[in-house]
Amino acid sequence: MSKADSIQRYVEQAIIEMPDMKDWQKAAIVLLSTKPDHKMTYEQIAEELGISTVTLYQFRQRSEVHQALLNFNLARVIDRIPAVTEAMVKKSVDRGDPLAAKLIFQIAGLLVERRAVEADVKTQVVSVADKTEDDLEAELARLRDRTND
Repeated sequence: MSKADSIQRYVEQAIIEMPDMKDWQKAAIVLLSTKPDHKMTYEQIAEELGISTVTLYQFRQRSEVHQALLNFNLARVIDRIPAVTEAMVKKSVDRGDPLAAKLIFQIAGLLVERRAVEADVKTQVVSVADKTEDDLEAELARLRDRTND
């Protein structure tokens, strides 16, 4: 498959969610997805597309564009996932790399980091049975002042 055919396949995959896209929008998906590889700035991409930078930024903020970019990037790497996974397993086993093993287990959902949260909460029990309405209002005011500090 030629590079042009590959790019066309990526574009088609990316625009499944956006069948009514204009040509410049399809090209924007490709250029935004490959931006890290080609080191293009938003200004350069906008100039390449013949649109303003503001238009490009507004286009990029749309949720369906975000999804199209994810689809495009997934289509670019999906064929490589088995090879990458195999390389990670080989590295973790053959080289005894604990970080690679940890990542494999995390990806498989077999390892989840837990974080304990400790809280030092002081509880004060206030008996209201023998308090007057003025005492209760004063206590509420005192508690409000403490929470505002």
